[in-house]
Amino acid sequence: MGTVSSVAGAALMSVILTLSGLFHDGAAALKAGRNEEAIAAFTKVIESEAPEAATFRDASLFYRAVALKAEKKDKLALADLLALIKLKDADTQLVARARGLYSAWGGDPSKIAPAVSPKKVFAAFIDALKKGDVKKALTYCDPKGMIYKMMAAHPEAAGDVPPFAAEKEFIGDGEAEGMAFLQVTVPGDMGPGIDSLSLIFVLDPTKTKWLMKTLDVMEMENIQRGGGEYNNVEKLWILGCMLRLRGVMGRARRQSEDQEAFPPNLAAVFPPAPRKLNSKQDFLVWISPDDPTDKRRFFYQPGHSRSDPVGTIIAAAPKPWGGYRLALFVDGHVECVPEKDFVAQAKKQKWMVPGMVKKEDLSKERIEAIRGLVERLGSDKFAVRKDAFDKLDAMGMDAFPILEEYRNHKDPEVRISIRKLLNP
Repeated sequence: MGTVSSVAGAALMSVILTLSGLFHDGAAALKAGRNEEAIAAFTKVIESEAPEAATFRDASLFYRAVALKAEKKDKLALADLLALIKLKDADTQLVARARGLYSAWGGDPSKIAPAVSPKKVFAAFIDALKKGDVKKALTYCDPKGMIYKMMAAHPEAAGDVPPFAAEKEFIGDGEAEGMAFLQVTVPGDMGPGIDSLSLIFVLDPTKTKWLMKTLDVMEMENIQRGGGEYNNVEKLWILGCMLRLRGVMGRARRQSEDQEAFPPNLAAVFPPAPRKLNSKQDFLVWISPDDPTDKRRFFYQPGHSRSDPVGTIIAAAPKPWGGYRLALFVDGHVECVPEKDFVAQAKKQKWMVPGMVKKEDLSKERIEAIRGLVERLGSDKFAVRKDAFDKLDAMGMDAFPILEEYRNHKDPEVRISIRKLLNP
């Protein structure tokens, strides 16, 4: 057995040495200007049926193309470059050089561009989401990209997406070789400065199709971009939160198909599940763009039904950001609502959320009473803790501005109670 293995190993080494020798002979001939000799050597490597030839095939195609071009055999040179560009698992830097030469030597651009444009890929992606087919939607995304990860983590957002419209596309060159950029307009109800997004596309490993990767955070002078108040990273955060809220509404609507009223609370929308990566419970969490450690559940007001006025807010972010509050309306649409408008509507609906009452609106006696009850939340007697909690709960919004000061209280018992009161 050992003898057979030794023979096989020796044969393999012989093949590798032969291919390596041919490649280096071709390189030496090309450097010396003996182009026909170089072409012959590289051809033997390219046409070799040995599996080991794959190691040398991409470079052999590139340098044979250079030799063919030197011999004024332009069509053959372009054919080699095209073969290299489409070669699976080829060296990326070599492919980039090949694409550059292919264009410089007058190659047909349509032959190296994927048949399906970024615009069409985006349209197919949106169509799959509208049908709730997340698995198919992910096939249009780069597995290493942020868009793929966001959709894979929160498939509940599928089926209810904003009416995006693809506008301008730009196929990169130079340093942006192998990348494409698509400007997409989005609904005006997202808020000021969020009228457009610039999506980045990359080529798949076979270099035959475009895949969505993430938002464009680079300044591309070739693309007309919205100059609003938010940068693209912030837009992605807002878009992610919007999709989450839309998912909440979609789930609530499905659960209330046989009745007029929506579920009584968020826990009913997504029942508790075992803690694990990408748990559905996380779908209900709002994350502050200023402080990633500030994670809170979206607010949800129970008691609403399908027949409520369209201006009724059913869920919202737990705090404003940039002067706006992300809000979900009873008809299913999501907006970045100016905080003053949100406060007016929330008061009208008697929302029990922070921000409705300011500290300066409270009397000193009221503030002292609230602080006293907070201290009692840390009592070692259950009855005292429960009494304090119930009284603070009964105060409603009046207690919120003071309770916010204790959100990170050093006593875990107090901290848990405070956060439960602020974000039930």
